[in-house]
Amino acid sequence: MSRKHPFVHTWDEDGIQRQAQIHQTDSGSEAVWDARYPGDPEPWQDLSYETVRHRDDEIDRDPEGD
Repeated sequence: MSRKHPFVHTWDEDGIQRQAQIHQTDSGSEAVWDARYPGDPEPWQDLSYETVRHRDDEIDRDPEGD
């Protein structure tokens, strides 16, 4: 099932409701903004692979386009 990106994911953790906005990369994987430090060249964390990071230009900014 295709999902519109970006979308908000909500979950409860330790009694606290948390949210994250999920974006899609150009390659089709999902990522969240998780900059490690100011000016991080790869501020997006891939949700499928812990060691994979993405640059800003790899994030699909047009949720209507392919």
